Amino acid sequence: MRTPPKMVFVLALGFGDRDSMARLARRKAPVRLEWQSGTMTMVTIENIVLHPEIGPTLARWHVAFWGHLYDNWNEATAVQEFAQMKQDSVPMTLVAVEHTETEYRVVGSVSLFEDDDLPGFDHLTPWLGSLYVVPEARGKGVGEQLILAALSEAFRLHYRSVYLFTPENQEYYEQRGWKRVTEAQAHGHPVTVMSHSV
Repeated sequence: MRTPPKMVFVLALGFGDRDSMARLARRKAPVRLEWQSGTMTMVTIENIVLHPEIGPTLARWHVAFWGHLYDNWNEATAVQEFAQMKQDSVPMTLVAVEHTETEYRVVGSVSLFEDDDLPGFDHLTPWLGSLYVVPEARGKGVGEQLILAALSEAFRLHYRSVYLFTPENQEYYEQRGWKRVTEAQAHGHPVTVMSHSV
């Protein structure tokens, strides 16, 4: 007897294809994940403006994970940044929301920024940043769907390229169509600058 798949995505489009990006921009289909317990839950990608109450949770996750890359960035600053996010322009944060019959919880996030505070690169915009998935949801495609949704939003907002920098996940992004631009330093930490056309 075959084991059922751990996840099934309702929405799966290719990277870098303008027609795919246009279709994604028009669709609001949810992502469906089947967790190891065998119960089916639904994960949707939504704008944080629909869930302002989760700002402090995201701030805690993000500062713990990336605080060392930015000067004077703490949870209070991050909470203020999330409160200023927009729905129809940059800066924008998208969240992966897991729904059950009685409640929901955020399992990941990604943001688009005008500038990601990387010295010497303020002429490039927008920046994809803060891609985070909670440990128990990793390896199930949530991060990939968040990236697709962010690229879709960049396309909808008429950007031609999106940039990011990463200290350690170059291969992950390359496997998803991102190209290396150059190496740089983020407050003393070596990082790779990458780009993706939309």
